[in-house]
Amino acid sequence: MNYIFILGLFACHFLGDFVLSSKRMLEAKKYGRPVLPIAGHAGIHALLMYVWMYNFVLFETLLYLTMIQFVSHLIIDVAKGRLQQALPSCREATQKGYWILFGADQLLHASVILYMANYQWNR
Repeated sequence: MNYIFILGLFACHFLGDFVLSSKRMLEAKKYGRPVLPIAGHAGIHALLMYVWMYNFVLFETLLYLTMIQFVSHLIIDVAKGRLQQALPSCREATQKGYWILFGADQLLHASVILYMANYQWNR
């Protein structure tokens, strides 16, 4: 498995989640709605990963993995926001539940990234 490939995917995730998210995207993610700004956020992730993977993977694999990233990121972030609102113990960064939910969210995103790398290198 190419660790540079995986590291690049995680760097894309970092940029998409912590550097390139707009205030509107962050606000929508907090509530799990409206979905359109969250879809834009997921689109940024997909685009970053598309650009990174372009020289590593065949075109049909590139399209598949880009769609996997977009759809999974959208579902995970919408679900996290809605759970955060449904569970009062997960709403504020001063609460333990907030960090458990945040960790679960990042674990799911990391699992998708590892799936993508595994899919590419075991073809």
